[in-house]
Amino acid sequence: MTTTQSRWRSLQSLLLKTTQGGAVLAFIAYYFLRCACRGQIQYYKDLHLLSQTAPEKDNLTLKALRRVRDVLNSWYLPNPLLINAYAQSILACFVRSTATGLTFDREFIATPDGGTIAISWVSVENVILPEDAPILFVLPGTNGDELTSWYLHLACKHATATYGFRVVVYVRRGCNLPMSNGRPQDYADPLKSSGDMTLAIESVRRKYPTPKMAAVGYSLGGNFLANYLGSRANAKCDFVCGASVCGPYDITGLSYMLEFHYPVVDWYLRKSKAECLQYNRYVIESDTEAMRRGVDIDGIVAAKSFRAQCELDNLLVWGESGETLNRYLDRCSCSNRVENIKIPCLFLASLDDPVSHDLFIPYEKLKALSLTLP
Repeated sequence: MTTTQSRWRSLQSLLLKTTQGGAVLAFIAYYFLRCACRGQIQYYKDLHLLSQTAPEKDNLTLKALRRVRDVLNSWYLPNPLLINAYAQSILACFVRSTATGLTFDREFIATPDGGTIAISWVSVENVILPEDAPILFVLPGTNGDELTSWYLHLACKHATATYGFRVVVYVRRGCNLPMSNGRPQDYADPLKSSGDMTLAIESVRRKYPTPKMAAVGYSLGGNFLANYLGSRANAKCDFVCGASVCGPYDITGLSYMLEFHYPVVDWYLRKSKAECLQYNRYVIESDTEAMRRGVDIDGIVAAKSFRAQCELDNLLVWGESGETLNRYLDRCSCSNRVENIKIPCLFLASLDDPVSHDLFIPYEKLKALSLTLP
C-alpha cells in the first residue's frame, strides 16, 4: 500500500468517525429538544395556591392538585429506541400486560328503548373496601370496555388498592357488549337528561346512595364526561370532580384530521367500528326501525375512512332525519360547553396526541372556567 493510499484510508476513517459522532450528537440534541419534556398546567384560576408556601390545611382538592403539579413538573424521557408516539402506543398493546389480581363484576342494564348498557364493578385481590368508600366512575375510549385497555386496568387497580376508591366502569352500547336492538352508542347521549349515561349513574347511586363520586374519562370517554358536566351547569351533578384524559374537544375537526393526517389512528377506529357492526349484524338487520332507515352495514365496513363510515352510519346511530354529519359532530363536541362546568375538572392531554389535538383545545374557554378551591 502506498503512502497516498494509507493517508486516504486514514482520512476516510476520520470522516466516518466524525460523521458518526455528529449523528449521535444530532440525535441527542433532537431527543432533548423535541422528545424530552415537562408537563405544564396551562390554566387554573387560583394557580398561586399551588406554590409550596400556600397552606394546605384540610383542603383535599389542593393536596390532589399539588400531586398533579409534582407529576407534571417531572421530566418525561421516552425510550431513545422508541421515541415515536405511534410506535409506543402500538407496542404497548402487545408488551404491556393487564394488571393481575383484578376482577370485574358486570351488571347489565336494560334501557327504555330496548337497548343494553352495563356497569362493571372492579375488585382487587386482598382489598376490602368499606361501604362508604368513595366511588370512581370510569368512561373508556371509543369502543372500549373494562377488558380492552392495559392502562385502564392499571388505573383501576391503583385507584382501588392505593387510594381506596370503589371503581365502576361504564360500558356503552355495542362496546364489546352484545346489542339488543339496532341502535349503537349515540355520541350525543351525555346531553340527554334521561340518556344511557344518566341511567348508568342512577344505577350506581341506587346501590351506593351516599358516598362521594368522582369521574374520569379516557379518549372519547373524556368527551362524554365533559359534555355531561357542561350540560348540567344548572342541574344537580352526582360528581364532585372529574378528569378528562386525552379526550377530543372538537369532533368535527378531529374527523378531518384523522382522515388526512393520522391514517393509523383512523384505521384503528374504522376497524373497531366495523368489527362492532359485523358482530351485531343479525341484531341490527332484525331491527325493523333500523332497516327502515336504510342501514348499509357492508358499505360502512368497506368505507375508506372513519369519517366516511360516519357519513353512512348517520341514520343508524343518530336517528335525527335531516341532520348533517358536521352538525351532529359539532353538537357532540364538548368544546361547546366546557365553559359551563361547575365542578373541579382536570383536562390532561399531550400536545402531539392526534385525538386531543392542540389545534382543537379551547384554551380560552378553559381559561374562563370560574373554579375555585372549596
